[in-house]
Amino acid sequence: MNRDSLSLPAKAWEQGAYRWFSSPIQVTGLPLLGLEDRETGIILSTTLANPEKRVAAHRAWAAARHSRSSKMAWEILSEMGERGVDPDQKIEATFRGYGHASVGDMARLTIDFAHVPMHLCMALFHEGVINSGQEKSTRYQAAFRHALLQPIHQYVPETFPREELQQVEKEYQELGYMAQAFFVKHQAALHTALAAYFAVDETDAQQRQALQSRVLDCTRSFLLLGQGSGMSFESSARDWSRLIALLKASPRRLYRRIGLQIETLLAPPKDIEAHFYKAEAPSLLRHTQPLDLINQNLRALKQYIETQTDLFKEVSVITEDPMLKAQYVRLLHPDATEGERLLAQYLLLLWPSLEQEQLLQWIHMQPLEKKHALSSLLFSRHSHYQELPSFARTTRLTLALRCCLGRCGILIGTVPGGVFSLCLSFLGQ
Repeated sequence: MNRDSLSLPAKAWEQGAYRWFSSPIQVTGLPLLGLEDRETGIILSTTLANPEKRVAAHRAWAAARHSRSSKMAWEILSEMGERGVDPDQKIEATFRGYGHASVGDMARLTIDFAHVPMHLCMALFHEGVINSGQEKSTRYQAAFRHALLQPIHQYVPETFPREELQQVEKEYQELGYMAQAFFVKHQAALHTALAAYFAVDETDAQQRQALQSRVLDCTRSFLLLGQGSGMSFESSARDWSRLIALLKASPRRLYRRIGLQIETLLAPPKDIEAHFYKAEAPSLLRHTQPLDLINQNLRALKQYIETQTDLFKEVSVITEDPMLKAQYVRLLHPDATEGERLLAQYLLLLWPSLEQEQLLQWIHMQPLEKKHALSSLLFSRHSHYQELPSFARTTRLTLALRCCLGRCGILIGTVPGGVFSLCLSFLGQ
């Protein structure tokens, strides 16, 4: 599949900037529904359990019935079948009448992303409730020598002078070509050097594969976060709603567009469903309006810190030139409470160069009234519909890590629990 044509034997339908396509079960094993944004080149697709039924909604409603029914699961399902219950309609009524959003956690939906920048994959990993995704690994795929940068016009403000944009785009893409050249050049050189140093027998498939992985481990450091990648990401309908709301509120125009594209794929217009397949659970996507509350609270917190506290007099700001940093893992001192660690994470998001140990000590020593004021800013107007961000997850057992982004990616996939990253993809200006 490429940007210009879909190699699948698929039905296609154009609708504005969108291009819908589908693939039958005989080709892909499961019915597949896809949506390409021809303006950005980004392609989203999802597989369906049954093209004629809203399976995720059916399961979620059957599960929700347990709260009011003493019957067995098969009896509940039989009632639904006999009465011709429309689970999507029932779920919508439940949301509207009772405000129960929890049923949205009982429907799992998977989206496959193609031609998306690496930083989007990283942002979704960090912001997801659970780390339930797989990105194309730069560790194993030599194909990243061809990974292109997303066009810069998708990131600059719409007010950016058009006469300057062409030159900026040219210079920006030259960075991508440079990264590709370094990736290819050093891959070949490192392959030769490591093979000689470790005396690799390249006729042995296992040794050859291990060598290639080590070589890519080194050369992927030349890749840029704006270069294209792909991923598969799975979450609940409720969490997709939250992610869509965050994407729509992002300061990045590209992210706002992707948020709308995800929502359109999971809850397509009726004429698209008539032309292709039934979506899994469109009524489970609720409260997807832009969630700008976190940005608003961050702005209020920033103003309060700058005008009402002595933070910058007491806590050092690291101002040295960028350089290779020593990597470390440190367990935070148990004196810092969960709330104090939470505030530290918010402040590090605003000012990543604050010295961490001094920052925690400063927070710990604040008078109670200051802590109350700061807490009110963090939690202002949050509710079960407007949830706290992922970086608000914190426990008494907290590790501070300094490592490269590639290593962070591995940790995200292997370490259980929340991972906090200083990533402004969704938030900030």
